[in-house]
Amino acid sequence: SRAVSGNTSADTPRSLLTEGLGFLHLHLLNDSERINLLISERSGELYELVANNVEDAADLYEVHRADYILFFVDGRKLASDDERHGVKSDMISIVRTLVVSNVISRCHRIGIVLTKMDFVLKSPQRERAMRDFNDLVERLRKLLHDGQEITEFQIAARSDDVDTPHRFGVAELLKHCLQLRPTAKYVPSPVPLPDRYFLNIKILPGETP
Repeated sequence: SRAVSGNTSADTPRSLLTEGLGFLHLHLLNDSERINLLISERSGELYELVANNVEDAADLYEVHRADYILFFVDGRKLASDDERHGVKSDMISIVRTLVVSNVISRCHRIGIVLTKMDFVLKSPQRERAMRDFNDLVERLRKLLHDGQEITEFQIAARSDDVDTPHRFGVAELLKHCLQLRPTAKYVPSPVPLPDRYFLNIKILPGETP
Protein backbone atom coordinates (compact mmCIF):
# COMPACT_ATOMS: atom_id res chain seq x y z
CA SER A 1 0.00 0.00 0.00
CA ARG A 2 2.96 2.35 0.47
CA ALA A 3 4.19 1.55 -3.05
CA VAL A 4 0.82 2.33 -4.63
CA SER A 5 0.21 5.55 -2.69
CA GLY A 6 3.81 6.77 -2.82
CA ASN A 7 3.52 7.90 0.80
CA THR A 8 5.83 7.24 3.72
CA SER A 9 2.83 5.82 5.58
CA ALA A 10 0.58 3.16 4.10
CA ASP A 11 -2.68 4.26 2.52
CA THR A 12 -5.19 2.10 0.69
CA PRO A 13 -7.70 3.71 -1.71
CA ARG A 14 -11.38 3.02 -1.20
CA SER A 15 -13.01 0.37 -3.37
CA LEU A 16 -15.28 2.00 -5.93
CA LEU A 17 -18.83 0.86 -6.61
CA THR A 18 -18.06 0.66 -10.34
CA GLU A 19 -15.22 -1.83 -9.79
CA GLY A 20 -17.62 -4.66 -8.97
CA LEU A 21 -16.37 -7.79 -7.24
CA GLY A 22 -12.68 -8.61 -6.79
CA PHE A 23 -10.69 -11.25 -4.92
CA LEU A 24 -7.40 -11.35 -3.06
CA HIS A 25 -5.84 -14.82 -3.39
CA LEU A 26 -3.41 -15.88 -0.67
CA HIS A 27 -1.66 -19.26 -0.88
CA LEU A 28 -0.69 -20.06 2.70
CA LEU A 29 0.99 -22.82 4.65
CA ASN A 30 -0.74 -23.71 7.91
CA ASP A 31 0.65 -26.56 10.07
CA SER A 32 2.24 -28.24 7.01
CA GLU A 33 -1.04 -27.96 5.11
CA ARG A 34 -1.42 -25.65 2.13
CA ILE A 35 -4.55 -23.50 2.11
CA ASN A 36 -5.87 -21.26 -0.63
CA LEU A 37 -7.57 -18.27 0.98
CA LEU A 38 -9.85 -16.16 -1.21
CA ILE A 39 -10.90 -12.80 0.26
CA SER A 40 -13.68 -11.05 -1.62
CA GLU A 41 -13.78 -7.29 -1.98
CA ARG A 42 -16.66 -5.05 -2.89
CA SER A 43 -17.36 -1.40 -2.29
CA GLY A 44 -18.87 -0.72 1.12
CA GLU A 45 -21.43 1.46 -0.63
CA LEU A 46 -22.95 -1.63 -2.23
CA TYR A 47 -23.64 -3.20 1.16
CA GLU A 48 -25.26 0.05 2.27
CA LEU A 49 -27.55 -0.17 -0.77
CA VAL A 50 -28.28 -3.84 -0.06
CA ALA A 51 -29.36 -2.96 3.48
CA ASN A 52 -32.34 -1.13 2.00
CA ASN A 53 -33.26 -3.69 -0.65
CA VAL A 54 -33.65 -7.38 0.15
CA GLU A 55 -33.85 -8.32 -3.54
CA ASP A 56 -30.35 -6.97 -4.24
CA ALA A 57 -28.90 -9.22 -1.54
CA ALA A 58 -29.46 -12.25 -3.77
CA ASP A 59 -26.70 -10.97 -6.08
CA LEU A 60 -24.06 -11.33 -3.34
CA TYR A 61 -23.13 -14.83 -4.48
CA GLU A 62 -19.67 -14.60 -2.91
CA VAL A 63 -21.34 -14.24 0.50
CA HIS A 64 -23.58 -17.25 -0.19
CA ARG A 65 -20.52 -19.41 -0.92
CA ALA A 66 -18.25 -18.03 1.80
CA ASP A 67 -17.00 -20.17 4.66
CA TYR A 68 -16.33 -17.17 6.87
CA ILE A 69 -18.03 -13.75 6.91
CA LEU A 70 -16.34 -10.80 8.61
CA PHE A 71 -18.17 -7.62 9.61
CA PHE A 72 -15.84 -4.67 10.19
CA VAL A 73 -16.89 -1.93 12.62
CA ASP A 74 -14.96 1.34 12.17
CA GLY A 75 -13.47 2.13 15.59
CA ARG A 76 -12.75 5.75 14.68
CA LYS A 77 -16.41 6.35 13.83
CA LEU A 78 -17.61 4.39 16.86
CA ALA A 79 -15.58 6.71 19.12
CA SER A 80 -17.02 9.79 17.39
CA ASP A 81 -19.85 11.77 18.97
CA ASP A 82 -21.44 12.37 15.56
CA GLU A 83 -21.01 9.02 13.81
CA ARG A 84 -21.36 6.36 16.52
CA HIS A 85 -25.11 5.87 16.12
CA GLY A 86 -24.89 5.69 12.34
CA VAL A 87 -22.21 2.99 12.47
CA LYS A 88 -24.35 0.80 14.70
CA SER A 89 -27.61 1.29 12.81
CA ASP A 90 -25.96 0.66 9.42
CA MET A 91 -24.38 -2.58 10.62
CA ILE A 92 -27.63 -3.82 12.14
CA SER A 93 -29.53 -3.03 8.92
CA ILE A 94 -27.00 -4.89 6.76
CA VAL A 95 -26.93 -7.99 8.95
CA ARG A 96 -30.73 -8.06 9.27
CA THR A 97 -31.14 -7.88 5.48
CA LEU A 98 -28.59 -10.65 4.85
CA VAL A 99 -30.29 -12.93 7.37
CA VAL A 100 -33.85 -12.23 6.15
CA SER A 101 -32.81 -12.83 2.53
CA ASN A 102 -31.14 -16.14 3.54
CA VAL A 103 -27.76 -14.95 2.30
CA ILE A 104 -26.35 -15.79 5.75
CA SER A 105 -27.11 -19.35 6.78
CA ARG A 106 -26.50 -21.21 10.01
CA CYS A 107 -23.44 -22.86 8.41
CA HIS A 108 -21.53 -19.59 8.04
CA ARG A 109 -18.84 -18.73 10.56
CA ILE A 110 -19.14 -15.09 11.63
CA GLY A 111 -16.51 -12.64 12.85
CA ILE A 112 -17.28 -9.15 14.17
CA VAL A 113 -14.15 -6.99 14.00
CA LEU A 114 -13.55 -3.66 15.71
CA THR A 115 -10.95 -1.85 13.59
CA LYS A 116 -8.59 1.09 14.28
CA MET A 117 -8.04 0.06 17.87
CA ASP A 118 -5.09 2.46 18.08
CA PHE A 119 -7.53 5.34 17.72
CA VAL A 120 -10.04 3.79 20.12
CA LEU A 121 -7.44 3.19 22.84
CA LYS A 122 -6.19 6.78 22.83
CA SER A 123 -9.66 8.32 22.47
CA PRO A 124 -11.23 10.10 25.47
CA GLN A 125 -14.39 8.15 24.56
CA ARG A 126 -12.61 4.80 24.82
CA GLU A 127 -14.88 3.27 27.46
CA ARG A 128 -18.03 4.42 25.70
CA ALA A 129 -16.79 3.08 22.37
CA MET A 130 -16.12 -0.34 23.89
CA ARG A 131 -19.55 -0.39 25.52
CA ASP A 132 -21.09 0.50 22.16
CA PHE A 133 -19.16 -2.31 20.46
CA ASN A 134 -20.18 -4.88 23.07
CA ASP A 135 -23.79 -3.74 22.79
CA LEU A 136 -23.63 -3.99 18.99
CA VAL A 137 -22.21 -7.51 19.18
CA GLU A 138 -25.03 -8.64 21.44
CA ARG A 139 -27.65 -7.13 19.13
CA LEU A 140 -26.08 -8.86 16.13
CA ARG A 141 -26.06 -12.16 17.99
CA LYS A 142 -29.82 -11.88 18.38
CA LEU A 143 -30.24 -11.20 14.66
CA LEU A 144 -28.08 -14.14 13.58
CA HIS A 145 -29.01 -17.81 13.84
CA ASP A 146 -29.14 -19.65 17.15
CA GLY A 147 -26.02 -21.71 17.75
CA GLN A 148 -24.07 -19.92 15.02
CA GLU A 149 -20.32 -19.53 15.55
CA ILE A 150 -19.71 -15.82 16.25
CA THR A 151 -16.30 -14.50 17.31
CA GLU A 152 -15.18 -10.97 18.26
CA PHE A 153 -11.88 -9.41 17.22
CA GLN A 154 -10.04 -6.14 17.79
CA ILE A 155 -7.39 -5.03 15.30
CA ALA A 156 -5.20 -2.09 14.32
CA ALA A 157 -3.78 -2.97 10.91
CA ARG A 158 -1.80 0.27 10.50
CA SER A 159 -1.38 1.80 13.91
CA ASP A 160 -0.55 5.50 14.32
CA ASP A 161 -0.05 5.13 18.08
CA VAL A 162 3.35 4.14 19.49
CA ASP A 163 1.61 2.25 22.31
CA THR A 164 -0.29 0.03 19.86
CA PRO A 165 1.90 -2.20 17.66
CA HIS A 166 1.42 -2.40 13.90
CA ARG A 167 -0.80 -5.27 12.75
CA PHE A 168 -2.28 -5.48 16.25
CA GLY A 169 -4.63 -8.48 16.34
CA VAL A 170 -4.31 -9.20 12.60
CA ALA A 171 -2.37 -12.47 12.95
CA GLU A 172 -4.93 -13.83 15.42
CA LEU A 173 -7.76 -12.92 13.05
CA LEU A 174 -6.03 -14.60 10.11
CA LYS A 175 -5.28 -17.78 12.07
CA HIS A 176 -8.89 -18.01 13.14
CA CYS A 177 -10.08 -17.67 9.53
CA LEU A 178 -7.72 -20.48 8.48
CA GLN A 179 -9.14 -22.96 10.95
CA LEU A 180 -10.91 -25.58 8.91
CA ARG A 181 -14.35 -26.58 10.08
CA PRO A 182 -14.30 -30.21 11.27
CA THR A 183 -16.45 -32.39 9.05
CA ALA A 184 -17.92 -35.76 9.87
CA LYS A 185 -16.84 -38.64 7.65
CA TYR A 186 -19.70 -39.83 5.48
CA VAL A 187 -20.70 -43.38 6.24
CA PRO A 188 -23.40 -44.77 3.93
CA SER A 189 -26.33 -46.31 5.73
CA PRO A 190 -26.69 -50.09 5.25
CA VAL A 191 -29.19 -51.18 2.63
CA PRO A 192 -31.85 -53.40 4.22
CA LEU A 193 -32.20 -56.88 2.75
CA PRO A 194 -35.39 -57.47 0.78
CA ASP A 195 -38.11 -59.53 2.41
CA ARG A 196 -38.65 -61.92 -0.50
CA TYR A 197 -36.49 -65.08 -0.38
CA PHE A 198 -35.92 -65.12 -4.14
CA LEU A 199 -34.25 -61.71 -4.07
CA ASN A 200 -31.78 -62.87 -1.40
CA ILE A 201 -30.36 -65.73 -3.53
CA LYS A 202 -26.65 -65.15 -4.29
CA ILE A 203 -25.14 -66.43 -7.52
CA LEU A 204 -21.52 -67.53 -7.12
CA PRO A 205 -19.01 -67.00 -9.96
CA GLY A 206 -19.21 -69.77 -12.56
CA GLU A 207 -22.71 -70.87 -11.50
CA THR A 208 -25.72 -70.76 -13.77
CA PRO A 209 -28.81 -69.21 -12.25
